[in-house]
Amino acid sequence: MSNKPNDNSTRFLLDTHILFWSLTDQKDKFSQEIYHLLEKAEELILPTIVLLELFHLLQKKGQAEYFDIFIKNLPNSKYVVTPLDINVVAQTIRIKGKLEMHDKIIVASAQLLGLELISKDKRLLKLIKKHAGK
Repeated sequence: MSNKPNDNSTRFLLDTHILFWSLTDQKDKFSQEIYHLLEKAEELILPTIVLLELFHLLQKKGQAEYFDIFIKNLPNSKYVVTPLDINVVAQTIRIKGKLEMHDKIIVASAQLLGLELISKDKRLLKLIKKHAGK
């Protein structure tokens, strides 16, 4: 499931589980729509919080070596890291709701960059739509 402000876009912002499933070869968890978006993407944007969540998930599953390999290959991939800066902090604070802070940071990053969020988390996608244009 995804939020679609621009169907012609080839840049997307990824939620942590989408990245995790992609790196751990669990693409069977993707819908056809998500699979198609990932395939056509020229750039996949990763907020820094997604990298930290990814490391945490991989470490919990005893697969931390995937993170090291991913980081090593990051410069030669279509992944682009976007920082947690003061603009993201300000946008995150404006987001209301009961989401955890890391999820609000992901939503704020997508909003500020004007990018479609690729996620299976319906709460995040709903929040993106609710706050579109704010």
